Amino acid sequence: MLRLRNHFDCLVIGAGPSASVLAMTLSGWGRKVAMVELGRQLNAWDLDDVCDLDRPLLKRLGLGAAIRHAGTSCPRRRLLLWGDGRASEQKLEKSDYALRVDRELFDLDLRNMARALGVEVFGPARLESALPEDGRGMVEISLAGGKIRLRAETIVLACGRRLDPRLMPLVVEHSGPESLALQAPVRALGQRARVDAVEALPFGFLRWRSAGMPGAWGRVEVVIDRERQDEDPVEVIAEALEGSGIGFGEIELDDAGRREAGARLVGSRWPVFMAGSSAATLDPVLGRDLAAALADGENCAVAVNTAIESPSLLPALVAHERRRQEQRYREELAAALGLYLGEARFSDLPFWRRRHEVVRVEFESSGEPVVPERLRVAERVGRYQTFERRGARLETVIGWGLPGGPVKESVHRVPVEPLIGLVEQAEWTDDVVGLAAQEPKLFMYSRQSLLQALFELCRLGLLQAEPILD
Repeated sequence: MLRLRNHFDCLVIGAGPSASVLAMTLSGWGRKVAMVELGRQLNAWDLDDVCDLDRPLLKRLGLGAAIRHAGTSCPRRRLLLWGDGRASEQKLEKSDYALRVDRELFDLDLRNMARALGVEVFGPARLESALPEDGRGMVEISLAGGKIRLRAETIVLACGRRLDPRLMPLVVEHSGPESLALQAPVRALGQRARVDAVEALPFGFLRWRSAGMPGAWGRVEVVIDRERQDEDPVEVIAEALEGSGIGFGEIELDDAGRREAGARLVGSRWPVFMAGSSAATLDPVLGRDLAAALADGENCAVAVNTAIESPSLLPALVAHERRRQEQRYREELAAALGLYLGEARFSDLPFWRRRHEVVRVEFESSGEPVVPERLRVAERVGRYQTFERRGARLETVIGWGLPGGPVKESVHRVPVEPLIGLVEQAEWTDDVVGLAAQEPKLFMYSRQSLLQALFELCRLGLLQAEPILD
């Protein structure tokens, strides 16, 4: 039997951390929100960490109690076997203290919080139709009791990394090295089992999340190249533990699971918002999946709220969100690849060679950033619409950019418009910086701040080096 449910301001496809935060935030702003749980199966060993630096985010989102309920304190020491291979045990500073979060319990708490705030949660469910091409309209789902049609003004795809291309046309815009994360509960008897540990291995790396005492069940994650996906995960993990320099002592290995874990940026030409791992996944070496998902859910909620108020801005807002997510993705990818570059012992082996090659291709420069002596404004640079957050919505502002590229009203807090004007007037970099002292909107910025802003505009392609003729 086919039933038609009420009209919603927003329909969120997914029920993980980013989806729940997005739905709760919108509901708190008075929006009518539905969330479709697709029934992703979490394992007992699915754990994530949040550290003290994430506390302002958790407090802002009202998630302190949920984190404490689903979390346990991490050990205050961490063992590193990276770089030169010698074991380095660190006593964590207060800012590094973390909680180990049981994802299955935490996700359940978030869905219950969403229901309490008025979010209507459907599921476990299956999508029976593709998403509307214009980003709003009818979506059909099937539940145990039959099929239901849901109508919404905006739609958000936040169902994790496992995207179904039948929902809408998807494009992988960028990807890092393809990895596979193998996870398992492990009981270890060695004294080193008291501490968390990260260790580089010839064929990948190992992350040990301790239970705090020898003999208790901890969690191990071994990250390897995806090309080894046909191997038995229990055997690979056993190989990693046996070859480890951590000193686990006698171990007992139970069942194991696997998940795709490489960095990936996904987009679509349809005006449908994407959030969390559906939009971008981070490299597993960072270990920050949960905090990133929560923050992305909050940011996406602001854009969705604006689209509900101003439907004509939907395509522009979706494009704005994707540019924001791309910027975060590239920053995190650079950080991850920097960590990989710190391991030189195994640089000739396939796992590490692939990651070092990505660093050289995408992120290495020939030297320190230098602003060209003479500059010119690139062709097709002009004033375009962009958005800035003002409370619970994004306000339209006019910035400078290239067609289809990022639009900037300011860079490093330096306003772009007067800086562009000075480049058109003076061309020589030293003259631009000198004239800035007489410009009412620029005189308060130091020479270093101005040079940083000029360099960033060159990096974005808005400014180009002008040849110096003899």
